[in-house]
Order: sequence, then structure tokens, then C-alpha cells
Amino acid sequence: MAELFQRIVLSEHPIGLPNANCFSLQSFDQPVLKPGQALVKLKAVSVDPGTRSRLTPGASYARPLKLGEPIDAFGVGEVIETQSEAVTLGQTVALGAAWATHAVLSPRGYWQPIDETLAPLTTWIGVLGIPGLTAWFGLTRIGQLQAGERVLISSAAGPVGLTAAAVARHKGAGLIVGTAGGKQKCQECLATGLFDRMIDYKAPTGYAEQIAASGPEGFDIAFDNVGASFLNHAVAQMRMGGRVVISGQVADYNQTDPALLGFTGLRWMIAKRLKMEGIVVFDDLPNFFQAQKQLAALLADNKLISREVVSHGLATAPHAFIELFAKDSQSGRRIVML
Repeated sequence: MAELFQRIVLSEHPIGLPNANCFSLQSFDQPVLKPGQALVKLKAVSVDPGTRSRLTPGASYARPLKLGEPIDAFGVGEVIETQSEAVTLGQTVALGAAWATHAVLSPRGYWQPIDETLAPLTTWIGVLGIPGLTAWFGLTRIGQLQAGERVLISSAAGPVGLTAAAVARHKGAGLIVGTAGGKQKCQECLATGLFDRMIDYKAPTGYAEQIAASGPEGFDIAFDNVGASFLNHAVAQMRMGGRVVISGQVADYNQTDPALLGFTGLRWMIAKRLKMEGIVVFDDLPNFFQAQKQLAALLADNKLISREVVSHGLATAPHAFIELFAKDSQSGRRIVML
């Protein structure tokens, strides 16, 4: 039976929240490999909220996608053809891929061999993949987290937020506070034992008041996955010389009114001598495997939580993506098994 090659492409630029009309399932021909390349049959691909920033023309840390281009993702799979001396037939790898059945591994792109004896297959695009590594390097390289420091984490129920809490706990943080939407998500986070306190930004009590009450002595690090709606309150509660790590903007990606995106906390940045820095985790690529070994050890010791929301079949990827932005979305890394 002939190998089936399929991918999901961008068919319409979303305005605000994406919908099913923005995506199309498309067949494509088997790629002809160039020297140094390999063909990978994907077993699983990720569905990432940060992809939203590339679906609309405009400024982003990565080039916006054009209509007809495949939706980027991270994947794990098996090498089924190779023109590269760096990989062998049958080898399992993680790589930059797409919502697709197959991907081409190129020497200049992101890829790495993975060891399933170290951690399960899908964790290499989850807590050992870009989300986990973002949390690790965000807190260690940018946040310069020291034992005893106080950490505030937004979108705490998500894979980056949960991993950030695990890393903070591992590094000896003195206080770990998370924010999430809804009583149930907050209770789930507290049940992990990774958080000392949780803030429900949907609660009747004001968001700013909750942040102030949760850490009256202030915070040394704010790890943000949300955007200005969190930052404008968080910086007011930072301690002198605090660090703000910008990891994502999940609350801002679908905003259509530029007035809603503004950061208004500059006075606190000056008064408290704060440092704010964004993270693109590929800046830390040479150190990935060392961090992954430490994250895998935490996972093996049940000190790191791996929550995955799994769907099956390539055609489910758009729905899984749209669900990320639903008001009552389920917590966990979105994975599509192929």
C-alpha cells in the first residue's frame, strides 16, 4: 500500500479567534531528499498556542505564514529514508515539523535523537521539549533564580507554567504562586504540590488585589505566559531588582484592538530597577540535552507533571488548536497522535 502524505495548511488568516475555515487538509508528494536530509514518518505532533502569532500578518518572533503554507509544529517520529550520515534508518528523532504525516529532517533545522528509555515518546515534544525547556531556561538563564526567591507564574495550569513551578521547586524557591482561570484549575494546580498559592483571575475579587494578597512581600521573578493583562498587575508587586521573563502572550494573540495590548507598568520598571527579557528557547540549543536530562530525572521522581491532552488523527489538529483558546479549555500539552 502506497504511503499517504498529508498536511494541514493555512487557508484563511484568522481575525480574532481562529476557526475551522482557517485550515485545510492537503495531500502532497513524497519529498525528494537532498544530501544531508532524511525523511521522518511522524508518530506525534504538537499543537502550540504560540502558533497563533504566525497565522496573521504582522510582527512576531517568527515569520508569519502565507496562505497555503503548512502549520508549523514539533514532532517525533521514525526515520524511513535518509541521505544524511547523522541519522540512521529506524532511528527515533524529535524535530521541527508541521501538522503533517511526514517531515524532512534538515541539517540546519532543529532536530535531535531521542532516548525513549530516558522518558516516554511524547514527553520529547512536551515537558522535555520546547515547553519544558522554555520553563527551564526562562527561570535559570533569564530569571537567574536563586534559592529562597519568590516566583509568580501566569497560566500556571499549562505545560510551561507547570514545568516552571517544578523547576522553581527544584531550585529551592521560597514561594511559588500561580495564576489560572477558574476554581477547578486552581485546585488542580494546588493538588500537584508545586504551588504554595493560586490566584483565580476569573474570581470576583480583583486580579491586582489577589496578586498583592498572595505575595505581600513581593516577588523576585514573574514568569509570564499571558501578556499585558497579567504584566500590568504583576510588575506592581515585584521586589527591587526583580526579573520578568516573557515566555508567551496567550491572552493577547487573538486581540484585534491594539489599545488592549498595551503595557502600562513602565513606572514600576524604573522605580524597582526591574529587568524584563523575552525568551526564544532556541538561543539555548547547545544546552538542550543537559537540561533534558535534569527534567527527565524530575519526571522519573514524580517531581515534574506531564499532562497531555491527546487526540488521534491529523484531521483533529485544527480542533485541538481552536480548543486551546476556549474559556474552559482543558489543561495540558496538546498532542496529536498519527
